This record gives sequence, structure tokens and C-alpha cells, in this order.
Amino acid sequence: MIMMMMMPRSVLTVTQTGSSFLKEYQGLGYGTEAVEGLVRHAFSYNAVESIVAETFPEVTGSIRVLEKNRFQREDGASEPGALRFRLRRTRNFA
Repeated sequence: MIMMMMMPRSVLTVTQTGSSFLKEYQGLGYGTEAVEGLVRHAFSYNAVESIVAETFPEVTGSIRVLEKNRFQREDGASEPGALRFRLRRTRNFA
């Protein structure tokens, strides 16, 4: 399993997250749980207003993980064909 989060500097309001799981660990809920923890950690920084994640349409597991964690699709992906998702702060996660 690989998890990554770009942590904010004091002036940043957006952070990014990404993950990758070996095939034998996919579909077991680990991704959903890990992203939930990363969301709580990121929002423990008062400066963070939203978290951005990108994936591709064929990576349905990643899309489902993001949807389960309340990320919403939006325009503006960084690569052609990619899907961009954002979770905005809606409550105090600290």
C-alpha cells in the first residue's frame, strides 16, 4: 500500500491526496478508511479549506473511495482524460 498527502504550508488552503493498493488489498475497505483518516488530518489544519484528488475513469475503485468520503466531481483535471474531485471543509474536523 502507498499513501501520500501533500501537507499544507501555513498559506496554502488546498492539499492533495493520492493512494495505490496492491491488487490483493483492493476492495477490502482499506482505501476508504485511509482516505477518511487523511481527510481528518488535513482538516485539522485550519488553513486547509479543501482537498483535491484526481483519478481516471477506469479506476473505479478510486472513484468509489472518493465518493464514499463525500468528494464531489469538478472540472479542471490536470491531465487529459483525468477526473478531478474536491472535498470542501463543511465542519470543524479538528
